[in-house]
Amino acid sequence: MRRRRRLRRDERAQVSAVAVVLGLLLVVSFIATYALGPLPDQEAQNEFQHQLLVENQLDRLSAVVLAQTRAPNPQAMMVSPVTLGSQAVPPFGPPARGDLQFAPNGTGADWNNLVGSSTYYPPNWGNGSICANHNGNGCSWLPANYCRPPLSDNFSASGRSFSYTFVGSNLCAAVNLTGDHNVYNIYYVGSTTWFNVTLYGNDDFVNVFLNGSHWISNYDIYGRSNVVNLTYIGSYNFMNVNFTGENRPNQFCPYQNLSSTDGWKVSSVGRHDTANLTWYNQVGYSSGPTFTNMPGGGRFNTERWQNVSGLGSCAFFRTHTQYFPDLGYGGLSVTLQNDYSPVALLGLEDGGVFLGSSDGDSVVIDPPPLDFYTTTAGNMVRIGVLSFVGPPLDEQGFQTAGIGTQVLSVTEFNFTIGGNPLGFVGEPTLNLSTRFPQAWDQILTSTPRGFFSGAVRCTAAPAIQSRCMTPPPGATVLLSVPLNVVAYQVTYIEVQVTLF
Repeated sequence: MRRRRRLRRDERAQVSAVAVVLGLLLVVSFIATYALGPLPDQEAQNEFQHQLLVENQLDRLSAVVLAQTRAPNPQAMMVSPVTLGSQAVPPFGPPARGDLQFAPNGTGADWNNLVGSSTYYPPNWGNGSICANHNGNGCSWLPANYCRPPLSDNFSASGRSFSYTFVGSNLCAAVNLTGDHNVYNIYYVGSTTWFNVTLYGNDDFVNVFLNGSHWISNYDIYGRSNVVNLTYIGSYNFMNVNFTGENRPNQFCPYQNLSSTDGWKVSSVGRHDTANLTWYNQVGYSSGPTFTNMPGGGRFNTERWQNVSGLGSCAFFRTHTQYFPDLGYGGLSVTLQNDYSPVALLGLEDGGVFLGSSDGDSVVIDPPPLDFYTTTAGNMVRIGVLSFVGPPLDEQGFQTAGIGTQVLSVTEFNFTIGGNPLGFVGEPTLNLSTRFPQAWDQILTSTPRGFFSGAVRCTAAPAIQSRCMTPPPGATVLLSVPLNVVAYQVTYIEVQVTLF
């Protein structure tokens, strides 16, 4: 029989070391396999579930605030949880951190509403100092040096051709015209004269012939499909023409983009003549000013034209406007700093919950209380504006934060376009300061276009204007769209925010 050889002590030590190394390699292999396989999937799943949780918590926070608006006074503070950290995967998977931020006047809806008073001052039609009567085809004024008081005439007719002739220097005149399908011929001969014309009508022609120098004239044209033709012979003359669409005698103008039906033709054989032309609209369209050389063969003559959007007075009205109401706003946001899935930006803006990504894309999780509807009177809109107030908040970590809310006030603004106790209201522009422009654009573009009188415009800081609809995470941009409605309602909810 063979005898088994016993291992020496050093040999036994070597075998034991090999076993330990093999065991460690097995443990490392198991950890590596787990870290590369199940762990990322479990962590990503936990982060996704955490995102769903925070979405629901923000939605609940919005519901709590809306419920508080119906509570009796004094309204108690209520606390809503927001879980900042995701669930860990022990022992190797840590939780993902969340960042909660609140900035007063940060994001939300605002309204560009012009409200004011307007008074009608009709001219004394058929009277003035220029013409003794209007039975013929025109009238003339020959004396010079007549400015105080200025000459005047108030002519009202339709389907007529009428001429004014001014010969002299140092003249001042103001002419009011109204009627449809008229032809007005205005002749200037002389120098150093001021002339103002206000016209309200449709399908009218105003033909101006100027032979002189240093004339300053202003033409305010209201209505639709009107044409101004200007011919310069002299030099150093300035003419200003404002086209304002007016659908019918009203308190506020312009009417939509009706001025686009108006036209002009300008020419000069003189030198240093200027024609300044402006078309006014209420659809948010602006362009220019654009400078071109005036045709006609003269030298150093300039034609300047532009489109301007904004509310103003109509013909023979004096209007005073202001922005009202002046609403503040603020929004909450939670950034989920995920490790195994994309970073997510969740936000609460005006009662709606939104989701944004690191590349700037965003979607609507739960829409805000914005309602477009139609009645027999026309298009209407109502919106709830949540204004969060309080000191700025910035909480980071893995804990559950408590957001305390207390409704301070609820105010309803009901406005009918064209008239209210303050005087009148212009068609509003909905302005949205938002971190989620793409999501808001989805809401607006899904609304029938008849509710808007212009396109949605996006404005951002110059450095990010090229990616205005997909801004960097945390950047705020402005969306604006003019509304085509007959009335609107704003429920303004001011909410005190506290962090627990």
